[in-house]
Amino acid sequence: MKQLPQLISTYTQLPAGTEKQLHWAELLRWLERLSDSEFIDEVSDITPPVDPLDANRIAAWVAVACRNRQVDVPDWTWTVKPLEVPWFPTKHPLLRLELMIHAPLECRRRKVFDLHGYGDAV
Repeated sequence: MKQLPQLISTYTQLPAGTEKQLHWAELLRWLERLSDSEFIDEVSDITPPVDPLDANRIAAWVAVACRNRQVDVPDWTWTVKPLEVPWFPTKHPLLRLELMIHAPLECRRRKVFDLHGYGDAV
Protein backbone atom coordinates (compact mmCIF):
# COMPACT_ATOMS: atom_id res chain seq x y z
CA MET A 1 0.00 0.00 0.00
CA LYS A 2 1.32 3.43 -0.96
CA GLN A 3 2.36 5.69 1.91
CA LEU A 4 3.22 8.84 -0.03
CA PRO A 5 -0.37 10.09 -0.47
CA GLN A 6 -0.91 9.97 3.31
CA LEU A 7 2.42 11.67 4.00
CA ILE A 8 1.55 14.41 1.51
CA SER A 9 -1.91 14.81 3.03
CA THR A 10 -0.43 15.20 6.52
CA TYR A 11 2.12 17.70 5.22
CA THR A 12 -0.42 19.86 3.39
CA GLN A 13 -2.71 20.05 6.43
CA LEU A 14 -0.02 21.48 8.70
CA PRO A 15 0.14 25.25 9.16
CA ALA A 16 3.21 27.01 7.79
CA GLY A 17 6.11 27.01 10.19
CA THR A 18 8.68 24.83 11.86
CA GLU A 19 6.50 21.73 12.22
CA LYS A 20 5.63 21.77 8.52
CA GLN A 21 9.31 22.22 7.59
CA LEU A 22 10.31 19.30 9.83
CA HIS A 23 7.61 17.09 8.30
CA TRP A 24 8.84 18.13 4.84
CA ALA A 25 12.41 17.14 5.70
CA GLU A 26 11.20 13.80 7.04
CA LEU A 27 9.15 13.17 3.89
CA LEU A 28 12.27 13.77 1.76
CA ARG A 29 14.39 11.48 3.96
CA TRP A 30 11.70 8.79 3.72
CA LEU A 31 11.76 9.01 -0.10
CA GLU A 32 15.54 8.73 -0.07
CA ARG A 33 15.47 5.51 1.98
CA LEU A 34 13.23 3.69 -0.51
CA SER A 35 14.66 1.20 -2.97
CA ASP A 36 14.38 2.22 -6.62
CA SER A 37 11.39 -0.06 -7.20
CA GLU A 38 9.63 1.17 -4.03
CA PHE A 39 10.34 4.77 -5.03
CA ILE A 40 8.92 4.31 -8.52
CA ASP A 41 5.82 2.64 -7.10
CA GLU A 42 5.29 5.45 -4.56
CA VAL A 43 5.70 8.40 -6.93
CA SER A 44 4.30 6.94 -10.15
CA ASP A 45 0.65 7.91 -9.81
CA ILE A 46 -0.33 10.40 -7.15
CA THR A 47 -2.67 13.36 -7.11
CA PRO A 48 -0.71 16.55 -6.45
CA PRO A 49 -1.94 18.81 -3.64
CA VAL A 50 -4.36 21.61 -4.50
CA ASP A 51 -2.17 24.32 -3.00
CA PRO A 52 0.21 25.54 -5.76
CA LEU A 53 3.22 25.87 -3.42
CA ASP A 54 2.77 22.39 -1.94
CA ALA A 55 2.21 20.89 -5.39
CA ASN A 56 5.33 22.56 -6.79
CA ARG A 57 7.54 21.59 -3.85
CA ILE A 58 6.49 17.97 -4.15
CA ALA A 59 6.73 17.88 -7.96
CA ALA A 60 10.15 19.55 -7.89
CA TRP A 61 11.67 17.25 -5.30
CA VAL A 62 10.19 14.13 -6.88
CA ALA A 63 11.83 15.27 -10.13
CA VAL A 64 15.15 15.83 -8.32
CA ALA A 65 14.91 12.37 -6.78
CA CYS A 66 14.14 10.84 -10.18
CA ARG A 67 17.19 12.51 -11.69
CA ASN A 68 19.37 11.30 -8.81
CA ARG A 69 18.05 7.76 -9.26
CA GLN A 70 18.20 7.98 -13.07
CA VAL A 71 14.53 7.05 -13.50
CA ASP A 72 11.80 8.75 -15.53
CA VAL A 73 9.88 11.61 -13.95
CA PRO A 74 6.21 10.67 -13.41
CA ASP A 75 3.73 12.21 -15.85
CA TRP A 76 1.70 13.88 -13.08
CA THR A 77 4.61 16.26 -12.33
CA TRP A 78 4.09 17.90 -15.73
CA THR A 79 0.48 18.75 -14.82
CA VAL A 80 1.62 21.02 -11.98
CA LYS A 81 1.87 24.61 -13.23
CA PRO A 82 5.04 26.39 -11.98
CA LEU A 83 4.58 29.19 -9.47
CA GLU A 84 4.15 32.65 -10.92
CA VAL A 85 6.02 34.29 -8.03
CA PRO A 86 9.17 32.66 -6.61
CA TRP A 87 8.87 31.17 -3.12
CA PHE A 88 11.61 31.45 -0.53
CA PRO A 89 11.47 30.28 3.09
CA THR A 90 13.21 33.50 4.17
CA LYS A 91 13.18 37.23 3.50
CA HIS A 92 16.97 37.53 3.94
CA PRO A 93 18.31 38.79 0.56
CA LEU A 94 21.72 37.10 0.73
CA LEU A 95 20.21 33.76 1.69
CA ARG A 96 17.72 34.11 -1.14
CA LEU A 97 20.57 34.72 -3.56
CA GLU A 98 22.42 31.67 -2.21
CA LEU A 99 19.28 29.55 -2.61
CA MET A 100 18.79 30.71 -6.21
CA ILE A 101 22.40 29.90 -7.08
CA HIS A 102 22.43 26.43 -5.53
CA ALA A 103 18.86 25.23 -6.12
CA PRO A 104 18.52 22.18 -8.36
CA LEU A 105 17.29 22.93 -11.87
CA GLU A 106 13.96 21.22 -11.13
CA CYS A 107 13.33 23.65 -8.27
CA ARG A 108 14.44 26.72 -10.23
CA ARG A 109 12.03 25.80 -13.04
CA ARG A 110 9.20 25.77 -10.52
CA LYS A 111 10.46 28.85 -8.64
CA VAL A 112 10.70 26.90 -5.39
CA PHE A 113 13.80 27.67 -3.31
CA ASP A 114 14.04 25.49 -0.19
CA LEU A 115 16.53 25.69 2.65
CA HIS A 116 17.06 21.96 2.38
CA GLY A 117 16.17 19.35 -0.14
CA TYR A 118 16.22 15.78 -1.20
CA GLY A 119 18.83 13.92 0.78
CA ASP A 120 19.78 16.92 2.92
CA ALA A 121 19.44 17.21 6.68
CA VAL A 122 17.40 19.96 8.28
